[in-house]
Amino acid sequence: MRALAVALLAATIACNPFAFWGDATAQRGVAETATDRFHLKLDLSQFDSIYQEVDPEFRNATPEKDANALWRMVQRRFGSLQSDSLLGWNVSVTTNNGTIVRLVYYTTFSKDKGTETFTWRIRGGKPALLGYNINSPALQRALVDEKSTDEAAAKN
Repeated sequence: MRALAVALLAATIACNPFAFWGDATAQRGVAETATDRFHLKLDLSQFDSIYQEVDPEFRNATPEKDANALWRMVQRRFGSLQSDSLLGWNVSVTTNNGTIVRLVYYTTFSKDKGTETFTWRIRGGKPALLGYNINSPALQRALVDEKSTDEAAAKN
């Protein structure tokens, strides 16, 4: 009977949504700190340093020169960080791949605004960038204009 009570207590603790919520919030905090560090390094043009801290899965999918070109373009097109506001977040805990934290920000830069999505993998309390995306109407218009210019040049 005592063993059953201990097992029930352990199951209750393991399934405690409040304990999970606290851990999820802590993991979100780790990812938010990593995002702040990313923005600082972006402002300082420390693209190589950003890449050195990405997750191996990111590294396997994206060569350093391509990642650095993206971050260089973001810095040039958007400018330095002015403010950001967390729009949403999600934490997924896995048993063997670490904790995945996705943060979505509305970010104001010195030259433009956009929505940034960061995906971080946290293992042993250490975050590594797994994915980055920035979206802005001005950026989309610039890409369309660039494509139109390229197509016009190809016709000549």
